[in-house]
Amino acid sequence: MAGRQDSGMKIKDILQRGLVAISESAKVASALELLKRSGVPLLPVLEKNRLVGMISEEDLIKHAKESVTVRSIMSPPIYCTMEEPLESAIKLTINSKMPRIPVVDNDVNMNCVGVVSASDITSHIKKR
Repeated sequence: MAGRQDSGMKIKDILQRGLVAISESAKVASALELLKRSGVPLLPVLEKNRLVGMISEEDLIKHAKESVTVRSIMSPPIYCTMEEPLESAIKLTINSKMPRIPVVDNDVNMNCVGVVSASDITSHIKKR
């Protein structure tokens, strides 16, 4: 029954506003350094605060010796919108196997407003 209590919750209610991200024009070496410094497993790729892709530690290590930009090796973005129900984030973290999902304002603007993590969701459910 705890799941039913959360049915009115939206992603915006638990998202983290702090976001570690990288520009698509950044060099792979810079992205790898940011990833290591921040301790996150992947980075959203932004251009003018708009989510344009994702880059994983695995991708960065694979291309670490190349002098290429993040744009050339990034994957398409996986995200949720802040108005979606919390259940959408739960499904997305499970299906994508990503522990942190970028959150955008909407599907049109794609302005990145934060992230939601599996641990945020778990903490919220435990409080219920």
